[in-house]
Amino acid sequence: MKVLCCLVALFVFAAGSAHAQMPCVKYDDVVKRLNEMHQEKKVAHGLTMLGSLYEVYASDSGSWTMISVTPRGVACPVGSGQGWQMIIPKQGKGA
Repeated sequence: MKVLCCLVALFVFAAGSAHAQMPCVKYDDVVKRLNEMHQEKKVAHGLTMLGSLYEVYASDSGSWTMISVTPRGVACPVGSGQGWQMIIPKQGKGA
């Protein structure tokens, strides 16, 4: 039980530290930087029940970044990676 508690505490601390290294900044600055530095453009977005907007930016090379945008226009990185692929849902019977 003690080992499990220590592992959970370590995970929470590590996640908090990683998040602290990614600053939240003005939305327009994030979009500009993603486009200029990574050639990423918005490919998806969705709104949470609390009013935050989540957006995914991706490049033709497959790099991607997800950000959370507050109603006040502050954007925070949520995650990023490689290998982004758009999946088009099948339509009709058997979809």
